[in-house]
Amino acid sequence: MNCKILKALNGNSLNIEEIGGQLDLSRTEAKFHLDMLENALHIEKAEDADPVVYKLTPRGEGFLANVGEAK
Repeated sequence: MNCKILKALNGNSLNIEEIGGQLDLSRTEAKFHLDMLENALHIEKAEDADPVVYKLTPRGEGFLANVGEAK
């Protein structure tokens, strides 16, 4: 699921509801995965936005590029 979230955020800034809606996740499930990705430094929150949005970090972009090459 984390790779799907990273792919959804590739080139986008999305809020938790948008991510959950795209991937058919409850808010709790989306928050769980977003927290894991944020702790791994693959995504970051833009808390100055209303609502808060998430976007890829350079580390997340690199991870996504490497996963894409492996497939």
